[in-house]
Amino acid sequence: MDGLSSQLQAALYALHSHETSAQAESNAWLNEFLQSDESWNACIRLYENDTTPSIRSMCVSLLTRKVRMDWSGGWLTEQERAAKREQCKVMYLSQIGSASPDRLLIRQLVLLQVLCIEAEEHVRDLVQHAVEALSNSTMWYAGVEILLTIPNEFRESSRRVHGKLLPVLKAYTQMVLDAVDRQLLPSGGDDMLHRMSEVIRAWVELPSIPGGLPETDIIKFSRRHQNIFRFLVSECVDKGSEPACGALVACFKGTCPEDHADEAMPLFNGIISKMMSMKEYILQDSCEEQAMGVAQVGSGIADCWPEGIAYILPTCVDLAQIMLVCVKHPECTIVEVALDYFFALNLIDIRQRNEHLRHPVQAQLVESLAQRLMFPQSSDQEFLDMMAHDAGFIRLRKDMVPELLEEVYPSIGEWYLEWVLSGVKSSTWQEIEIALYLLQATDLQIRTRALAIPSQSDTSSALAREKINKSLCEAFAVASSFCRSNLCQESRAVASVLGSTFSTAVESFAIWFGKIPEAPFDEVFAAVLTILALNHPHSTRHACTAIKSLCVRLGRGLLSSENIVDKISLIKAGIAHLTLDAECEEELVEGMVHLATHLEPQRALTSLFDVISPYVDTIVHAGNIEYSSIDKNMHTKVMGSMTFISTALKALLSAAISQGGGWAAANLYKELHGCLAGFLQSEYCKNNSEAVDGVLVVCKEAIASSRKNSGEILQLVLPMVMGIFHESLSSPALDVLSEVIEMHFNDSDMMGDIVALSHTVFQKAFSVLHDQGLSSRPSLVQALLDVGYSFIVYAPNSIIQSGSLSVFIDLGIAALSCKEPEVIIKALQFLCYLPCAATDETIDQDSINTINANLIAKGPQLVESLMYAACETCPRSKVRSAANLIRALMLHPPLQGKGSAWLIAAISSERIQKVSKDVIRKESRDTFIHLATGGSLNPQRLTCLITDYGLVCRREEEESVFSIAYEV
Repeated sequence: MDGLSSQLQAALYALHSHETSAQAESNAWLNEFLQSDESWNACIRLYENDTTPSIRSMCVSLLTRKVRMDWSGGWLTEQERAAKREQCKVMYLSQIGSASPDRLLIRQLVLLQVLCIEAEEHVRDLVQHAVEALSNSTMWYAGVEILLTIPNEFRESSRRVHGKLLPVLKAYTQMVLDAVDRQLLPSGGDDMLHRMSEVIRAWVELPSIPGGLPETDIIKFSRRHQNIFRFLVSECVDKGSEPACGALVACFKGTCPEDHADEAMPLFNGIISKMMSMKEYILQDSCEEQAMGVAQVGSGIADCWPEGIAYILPTCVDLAQIMLVCVKHPECTIVEVALDYFFALNLIDIRQRNEHLRHPVQAQLVESLAQRLMFPQSSDQEFLDMMAHDAGFIRLRKDMVPELLEEVYPSIGEWYLEWVLSGVKSSTWQEIEIALYLLQATDLQIRTRALAIPSQSDTSSALAREKINKSLCEAFAVASSFCRSNLCQESRAVASVLGSTFSTAVESFAIWFGKIPEAPFDEVFAAVLTILALNHPHSTRHACTAIKSLCVRLGRGLLSSENIVDKISLIKAGIAHLTLDAECEEELVEGMVHLATHLEPQRALTSLFDVISPYVDTIVHAGNIEYSSIDKNMHTKVMGSMTFISTALKALLSAAISQGGGWAAANLYKELHGCLAGFLQSEYCKNNSEAVDGVLVVCKEAIASSRKNSGEILQLVLPMVMGIFHESLSSPALDVLSEVIEMHFNDSDMMGDIVALSHTVFQKAFSVLHDQGLSSRPSLVQALLDVGYSFIVYAPNSIIQSGSLSVFIDLGIAALSCKEPEVIIKALQFLCYLPCAATDETIDQDSINTINANLIAKGPQLVESLMYAACETCPRSKVRSAANLIRALMLHPPLQGKGSAWLIAAISSERIQKVSKDVIRKESRDTFIHLATGGSLNPQRLTCLITDYGLVCRREEEESVFSIAYEV
C-alpha cells in the first residue's frame, strides 16, 4: 500500500481503540481526508489489501460518504463518475462471488452502487441483476438488498437525478413483483418471507414523482398478483407482519374502490372475513402482532373506502365488531391504530350508515373506550403512578379519544349523559373517574348545547337543553359529594387520580357553572377545596386551576356578597396551611381577585387588600430588618410576594375591561404605595437591585390594569420610578415609562410632563453608555430603545420637540453593531418606524421636517450599519427587516435619491468589504449595485435583492443569485 492508504489504515484502527483522544484525532483526520481528491483511490487500495471485515466495512462507508459529498455537487466529470461506478460494481461482484460472502458488507456495497445511479440503463442493469439473483438460492439475499435499497433510497434522496429517474424506476414495479411472486414458496423460511414482504412494500409504496403518494391499486394488484395478495393478507392477519401490513395499506391508499365496486366488494369482504377468524384471539398476549395487523388493515380499508365500511360492504358490521375488540387491547398503539377506523366511519352521515352502525356501534365504542381507559382495581401508588404517566395512555386520554368522542356525541347525546350519570352514581372510584373523564372529554359539545338559547318557538331544543342541564347538575352534585366524603379515606394514589380528573372536569365546565343559576357551584367549589387540602402534587395543581377557572368565569349576581367573602376566606386559608408552588399560588390569588370584583366598590377594595395583605406584610417585614439577617429563603419569599401582588393587579385588568374602568387597580395601588415607597428606602433595596425591580414590575402592572384611571396614580408612580432610574439606571423603570406613554399618549400635557421629567435621566443614561459601551448594559439599551419606540409611535411630537430624537437615532445605529440579538431587534423596531413617522399625517410639519433632517444627516451611517447588520450581526429572521428599511430610505421622497448613494458607499465601506471578502467577487458586487440603484426593480424585489446580499455574505445563498434571480 502507498503512504496515504497506510495512514488511512492507522486512522481506522485508532477509531476502534479505547483511547478517547486517539478516536477524536482520528475522526478529525478522516473528515479532512475525505475532502481530498486522493481519498477515493486510497479507500479502494486499502479495501483491496486489508481483508479485515471491520476495515473493509469502514472503507465502504467512507466511499459512500464521498459519493454523497461529491456527486451531487458536480465536482466530477462524467468519465470520472463512470470509472468510479465500475469500481463499485467490481467490488460488489467480487464479494458475492467469494467463498464466504459477508452479508453486511454486501448491504453496504449495494447502497454504494445505488448512490452511483445516474441514468436509465443503470437502473435497468441493477434491477435485472437483482431479479436474476432472487432465483439463485445462494444469492437471493443480495437481490433482496438491491430491491429494497433502490426504492427506499430514491424515495428519500435529495439528488435531482434520482427524482428524475423515479418514473423509470416505477416502470419496473411489475417486473419486480412478478419475480417476487415466483419466490413466495412456503418452504422459503420465515426470514425470506419477511424480507419478501419488505420488498413488496417498498415497491408498492413507490411514487412516480418525488414526495408523491403510493399509486398501486389493490384491485388491479390482486387481479395480476393473486399469489402475492393472498400472501400479504395471510402475513398481516396470521402473523401480524409489519411490512406486509404496510404493503396492503399502501395499496389501499392508491385505490378508488367506488370505480370498481363489483370487484372491490368481494375483495374487501374476503379480507374482512379473514380478519374475523382472529376475533377470538387478538386480545391474547401471544397474538399482539396479529392484533396490530388486524387494526392496521381494518383502518386502512376504512380510510380507503369510508362508504364501503359504513353501508356498502355486507361485512361492514363484522368489521366494526372486530375493530371494537381492538379498541379494548391493552397495547395503546393498537388502540390508536384501531381508532382511525372510527374516525373514517364518522366521515359518513349517521343517517346513511347501516342501522347497526348508528347508535348501537357508537354506544359500544363509548363502553369499549371506557373499559380500556378505566384505571384498574389496584390502589397501589406505584402502579397507578406508572399508568397515569404512561405515554401511550396519556396520548389516548388527552388527544385521540376526546377528539373521537366529540364526533360521536351528537348522535348519542342523551344516552351518553345517562351513561355518564350512571357511572358517577357508581360505588367504585374507577367508574366515577371514567365517567367524569368522559364528561370532560366532550365538554365542548355538551356546553354548547347546555348554554344554547333556543328561540321561543323551538320547544324541543328548550326541553333538550333543560334535560342536559339537569343531568349535568346531578352528575356534578353526586361526584362532589363522593369527593368530599370519600377521598380522604382512599389511598393517596386514588385520591390523586380521582381528584385530578374531577378538577379537570370542573375546569372544563367552569363557564357553565358561571352562567347556570341552578348549577351546584357551592358543592363543586367545596369538593375542589377538599382536593386542594389533600395536598397531593398532581391533583393540587389541577385543583388550583379549577378554582381559578370557577372564579374567573363566575357570572355577576350568581353568588351573594357573603358567599363570595366566605369563598375568598376559604382560599386564603388553603394558601396559609399548604405549601404550594408559585404557579399554583398565583392561580389562587388570581381567582380571589376575580371573586372580589363582584362585590360593591368599597367592600371590593377592602377584600382585595385583604387578599394581598400577607404579601404586603412580608415586604414590610423585610424592609424593617437588617439586611444581614435576610437569608436566601427570605429573599425568595419577598420576591414571591412581589409576584403575587403583580398577579393580583394583572387579574384586575380583565375586570377593568369588562366594567369599563380601572378603578379597582388604581385604588389598590394607592393603598400599596406607602408600603412600596417605604420599602425602597430600606437597607434591603439599597443592597438588592432585584427587590427594586420587583417594585417596578408592581408599578407597571398597576398602570396597565388601571387603564385610563392610571392618571390618578401617576403623580405617585412617576417621580418614584424616575428617581429609581436616575439612581440605578434600572431598565424595568423604563418599562414602566413605556407603559405610561402607550396609555396616555393622547394627553399632551401629561406627555409634556413625562418628557420634562425624563430628559435629564435620559442624558445620564446616554452618557453612561457612551463612556462604558453598549455591550456593558444591553438590558438598558433595550429598554431605552423600547421607550424611543413608544414615543415615536404613540407620541412622536413629544420626543421630537424635546430634542431627544437625534440621540435615540444615534443609539439605534450603534446598537446595530452589538452582539446581543435582542438589542439589534429593538434597534430595528425603533429605526424601521422612522420613515413611517415621516409620512404620518397626524404629526405636525415641523416634526416631520425634523425627522427628515435627522435622516439626511445620519443617513450614510444608518445605511452602512443596516447593511452590516444584514451581512453579519442581526438574527437571520431580521435580515429582511434591515433590507426593508434600506429600501424605504432609498425610495423616501424627501431624501431625493440620496439613499442609493449611501448604499453604494456602504457596500464599499471597510466593514462590509471585510465580511464579503472571499464570498462576493467584484463583478457580482457591481451587478448588485447596478440592480439596486438602476430603478428596474419594484420595491418588493429591491428588498429581496438587499436581503440576498446579506445572505450571500452569511454564506446562506449562492453568489450567482444576483444574475440568476434578478437580471433574468
